[in-house]
Amino acid sequence: MRQGCCIGLVDIAPSADDISMKQSREESRWIADMLKTLINGGWPLWYPDGKPTIGIIAPYRAQVALLRRTLEKLFEGQVGPEFWNQVVDTVDRFQGDERDIVMLSLCMHPGSERVPRIYNDERRINVALSRARMKLWIIGCMDEMQRIPSFKAFKAYAETREQVDVEDDHAGNSPGFS
Repeated sequence: MRQGCCIGLVDIAPSADDISMKQSREESRWIADMLKTLINGGWPLWYPDGKPTIGIIAPYRAQVALLRRTLEKLFEGQVGPEFWNQVVDTVDRFQGDERDIVMLSLCMHPGSERVPRIYNDERRINVALSRARMKLWIIGCMDEMQRIPSFKAFKAYAETREQVDVEDDHAGNSPGFS
């Protein structure tokens, strides 16, 4: 990822081990790996006042639950499970909150003819895209993301300003950070 890019698009192909259309294990794994990379690199999880510096947004409660379980297991003994309740939540619950770093898990799977209802609400998309102060990662199937007019326009806007970096994680590579 280029230095100074404030938007990262991480292209992750859906996996056969996804058990639901409202969950993505691959997206959850990438987010957990990136969080581990950030923490190992010295990124603080919270401000001195105890408020988290990182937010993870998912469109569905099933993905929120999967992310929380994954992170609780990965960081067991380092961070209590109640911390992840403040970090990982749905788009609706992030209304009015901001974080330095935000990761948005799309949970979109090919094969569905229609766009999930949650992505037809431009206000929800605006909330998801506007919560990051420093860095926004959008994680998911980029081909599916292009089906959503608001996301497609956001990507085009960011690309014209050279503020976006696209990562292809189809090979299951560990995330990079700069």
